[in-house]
Amino acid sequence: MVERRKGTYAAVKYDTVTCMILGEWCKSIGIIMIDPSKLHSTLIYSRVEIPVENQHNLDEAELRSRGWKFEPSHFELMPTSSDPDAKKEVLVLVLKAPELVELHDELCQNGATHDFDDYIPHVTLSYKVSEHFNVDLIPPQMYFVPNQIYFEQLDLNWKD
Repeated sequence: MVERRKGTYAAVKYDTVTCMILGEWCKSIGIIMIDPSKLHSTLIYSRVEIPVENQHNLDEAELRSRGWKFEPSHFELMPTSSDPDAKKEVLVLVLKAPELVELHDELCQNGATHDFDDYIPHVTLSYKVSEHFNVDLIPPQMYFVPNQIYFEQLDLNWKD
């Protein structure tokens, strides 16, 4: 019998208005965007379980009281894997979100692991990006308003 390896995933979801505005903006410039209701920023994909006492789910009221809202910074094409031989890239919109960097760092201090050298807060916009997409395009003038931070247990044996 194979031992089940577990890890922890944490992410930030955004409010409906944020998702709607970004969806309309992407549509207006021809980006084939992911389902706007699935828009999120990953905080951590840890191959080690984070103890439950260090998992702080936050709901909309708690996040609203913190007054968090993040501005877009720039576009990037990012690899879908930390494997240097991976060829697939996704289009992301990098966010100015020091609060997310702080949360990520806190999770790492509490035992979480991550596969990339640096944590770059972002939202994935599209898995179907044209090789001609201009990443120097000025991002939309808007705020990303988080309405949920959640944690999920990962099954690291999912390929087995």
